[in-house]
Amino acid sequence: MSAPYTVTGVVIPDPLPSGPRVPPPSRLDIYDLKEKQPKQFTLFILSWAEIMKKDFQPKAASFQQIGGIHGMPYMPWLGDPDEARQTDRGPWLGYCNHGSILFPNWHRPYLMLLEQIISDVAHGIASEFADEQGVSDQEAKDWINAANELRFPFWDWTNPRTGELGIPDFFTTEEIKLRGPNGKELIRANVLAFFRLNHSVDGFNNRWEGSNGVYPKQAARAYFREWDRTYRHPSSKVKTTDNYEAINAVLKDKNDKRRGTWANLTNDVAGAFVFPFDIPANQFANAWDQYSNTTFQSGHQNQAHPKEVNSWTWNATPIEQPHNTVHLLVGGIGHMGDNDTAGFDPIFFLHHCNIDRLVAFWEHIYPDYVAGTEGYLNPDGRTRTPFTQALGTWKETNNQVVGDNSPLPPFRNAGYSYWTSRGAHSLLYDPSDQPDPVNWQNKYYTYPPIVYKGHKIEIDTDPKHPTPIAVRKIQRSYLQKHFHYNPIKARKESKPLASDIFTKPHPYTEGRKPPGHRTVENYRQFFVAVSLDPTFIKGSHVLVVSVKIPGKLHEADQPYEIGRVAVLSRGSSETCGNCQAQRAGGVRVRGIIMVPHQFVAELLDGAGRNNENTADEEVVEAIKLSLGAELDLPDGTVHSHLRSTVNEPEPEPESESEPSLSSDRTPYLELLSCDVYQQVDEGSSEQTDLPYEFEDWKTHGALHKIVKGHRTAERHWGFPGQ
Repeated sequence: MSAPYTVTGVVIPDPLPSGPRVPPPSRLDIYDLKEKQPKQFTLFILSWAEIMKKDFQPKAASFQQIGGIHGMPYMPWLGDPDEARQTDRGPWLGYCNHGSILFPNWHRPYLMLLEQIISDVAHGIASEFADEQGVSDQEAKDWINAANELRFPFWDWTNPRTGELGIPDFFTTEEIKLRGPNGKELIRANVLAFFRLNHSVDGFNNRWEGSNGVYPKQAARAYFREWDRTYRHPSSKVKTTDNYEAINAVLKDKNDKRRGTWANLTNDVAGAFVFPFDIPANQFANAWDQYSNTTFQSGHQNQAHPKEVNSWTWNATPIEQPHNTVHLLVGGIGHMGDNDTAGFDPIFFLHHCNIDRLVAFWEHIYPDYVAGTEGYLNPDGRTRTPFTQALGTWKETNNQVVGDNSPLPPFRNAGYSYWTSRGAHSLLYDPSDQPDPVNWQNKYYTYPPIVYKGHKIEIDTDPKHPTPIAVRKIQRSYLQKHFHYNPIKARKESKPLASDIFTKPHPYTEGRKPPGHRTVENYRQFFVAVSLDPTFIKGSHVLVVSVKIPGKLHEADQPYEIGRVAVLSRGSSETCGNCQAQRAGGVRVRGIIMVPHQFVAELLDGAGRNNENTADEEVVEAIKLSLGAELDLPDGTVHSHLRSTVNEPEPEPESESEPSLSSDRTPYLELLSCDVYQQVDEGSSEQTDLPYEFEDWKTHGALHKIVKGHRTAERHWGFPGQ
């Protein structure tokens, strides 16, 4: 039996010099790699093309083998040949770790695997280029150095250029221009655009995407059996093409006010940096659970109310929320829109590299918030419950306990043991002269600093010199603003609000506010908390939340999309152990969407509710009436929607053409709000570089229930009119 293919990352062989440690090379933004490091970009494209070939050796390192780790064909990866795979549930249930506390950390060695293979091939190509006739000694050194520095790039969809340009144009063309040795122009097949399958994939069957048997006329058929290459948002045809126009129509800005989905994705990222620094140590695991995935196991402890979060929560955005949205936005009914097929599309790895980057910055800010090994704190504040995956993956038993020591198969480290969640955590770098097994946890990469108005936030890589908490506090402020969450700026750019809920601090909390809490005046942050039953629609789908401004003259000016929560499913989840477990256990997908302050101000003004005499209940009623939601299928078709009552607060009558749907499986949306403050140190009242914190939380009830005086009107989920 062959030896395992170990995942080491791009190893830096020599010990770091004495004195200050130099961080390992950075994974670059794909734009910067292309424009600023043309030699690295050339090596990157040519190397990836090489491993995409059918006869690439070793076979375990071929791209088709690597792509299959993520889902189909649900066969053991050749790089991990010596592990028994029979369980009491059957021979094979896949490696799936989604909707789990292991989600971010499992994907880290997955990316490192592809990165190290590309690096290995790149060194060979660079050596050949250095030996070509006419290449100077300096250019030869530059090619070798380019190979040494090359790391896998990321696609930063949070960058404002996404609102202008959408999908990078060099992701879309079948050919791409490169710069070869002696400055020679090379035109090569573009590996960033698609992957042409070397052979058919077992399990790639044609299927209806988004059909649940209730409304089959809306389902689109995906022809995975006939498609011999990956497609992005294709039409429902055998002979199809990528539809970048449809992707960009959602992703890009329409105008200065109507922002594209990229802006909402960026707000999602900002929402991940709202965790405070003073979370008690016994709740660290709960915080990691809320951040790391959309199921939030520790937050749903009341089986009588499975739709509601009823345990410790900070109402932060899980990193899996924007992750899922990008998958479905890019894929549609194509390969990225389904976890079974996504790993074969090259854009999958560029997207996941960006997710890993965001996780790395989060780990830098919150280094202590990890899953641990003792489970999560229960609502009673005393007892703990282990994290579990009810049916686990192929290696895990039923109700397998998971935590920081959980193995991450099929990825083995340099010591031939599986990477663990603990080992995959953080980008701290120990030089290779340190005793084993410390260096087995090295990733040999970092990311460029995020810069906000000249202030750099650099990820910690030196374990001997961690960034002090006082500095990280300021850095958290910069990250919130970099990702466009700035309540003071939003308030200044919006109409002043006059009702008590905005002008009186802590309207729902008795007593004096804690010392040092500088409340953002005339401001209150509203949220829509989302809970979805992933089995309501078979396959992937997305909830889109929008706001409609009363009093607008032109329908074209409304509604405004404010956020998305996607269910990223598997078309054949019968062979995915973790998916089976989540389905059987009634697991729900959770999300949180911030309601932009500018829209709150506009809708209250348009509804005539922006005055001193407006009661809190009237503010809440106006906001609920203005918020809408719909479930979209992967091809963009509206499956169902929460019927609008903006101008008609009474429940809408049911009709045969638009029947109501069962309330036990339909989306559950809840309106929340809180005060926003900054924690000012004693004697430092003029501090400005402080993160925004939340307090005085209030739950305003389900979005579909509108309280008007002594009456409660209900909005219902229904299919659109036929």
